[in-house]
Amino acid sequence: MADLGRGVKAGIVAGIIMGLLVGIITAALMMTVFHDEYAAMYQAAAEQAIAESGEEMPFDAEEFTDMMMTFGVVGILIISPIIGVVIGVIFGLIYAALYDKLPGKTPIVKGLVIGMAYFVISIMLSAVSSAIFASDMEIDATVQGVDYIISLLTSLIFGYLLGMFWVRFEPK
Repeated sequence: MADLGRGVKAGIVAGIIMGLLVGIITAALMMTVFHDEYAAMYQAAAEQAIAESGEEMPFDAEEFTDMMMTFGVVGILIISPIIGVVIGVIFGLIYAALYDKLPGKTPIVKGLVIGMAYFVISIMLSAVSSAIFASDMEIDATVQGVDYIISLLTSLIFGYLLGMFWVRFEPK
């Protein structure tokens, strides 16, 4: 069995980089290309919350939408690297524990296998959480498709970085 500490270190660094990348790309898309789609999603959520509460809100749905867009962008930039660390620790441990059993001859190829495993797991968790928590929210198919593509690319980057940092943190 390979060194678990080395896997954790490689995973943390790869996870932070992946988290920053995901946060920046998502925030940029939220504020530019998919601004109208996210605004419509938040607007619908605001209108539903106002209707269900039966009370007047201290602000209207448009103000709520603006606040949610701001909170969404700031939140994604803060939470993505934190989630990246958690993912990095978990998948770094898996990488280290299964290193000799993973397909591939080089650490980077083995990392790409872990990256693909992370992608599959994240897509499954996304589908389950959407079914449970966002059943009333309409998510544009284009936004969801782009999200899957970004997830695939960042998962592969994570795997590549995991393998690269595995080599970099090799004991001398």
